[in-house]
Amino acid sequence: MAFNSALSKLQWKALTGGTYEDVNAIGSISFSVSRPTLDITPIGTPTSAFLAGVSNATASLDIFYDNDDTTHKAWLDHINAANDASFWLFFLETGESIEGQAFITSMEISAAANSVGRATLQLQFTKAPAANANAWTVTTT
Repeated sequence: MAFNSALSKLQWKALTGGTYEDVNAIGSISFSVSRPTLDITPIGTPTSAFLAGVSNATASLDIFYDNDDTTHKAWLDHINAANDASFWLFFLETGESIEGQAFITSMEISAAANSVGRATLQLQFTKAPAANANAWTVTTT
């Protein structure tokens, strides 16, 4: 089932304590999960052989940057504190949610003349400490 992004929302919170806060002024968001292959082809074999590698999850978030928004300012602190991941929770209007723990790996703030400032954040999800845990989970409420 397709979902309506206008009826969906994104929240985040710091890893240590706190509560989830709504992320305002979202322009777009995208999630990506990949599993690169590992080449295990023996030398001299005429065809390639592969195994599924380690999964990797990322997200890209484009927002209308607001210098007065405390959440937008807090993200800069999280980039500077490289050892501090944060929790991200994306609610789809279908009743599903995507939740994971991620580092903000970059934040680019830009503005053209006579336009609204924007920021693009890159998130790198990290695997939960539990065995066989995924970088993020999708649940239905």
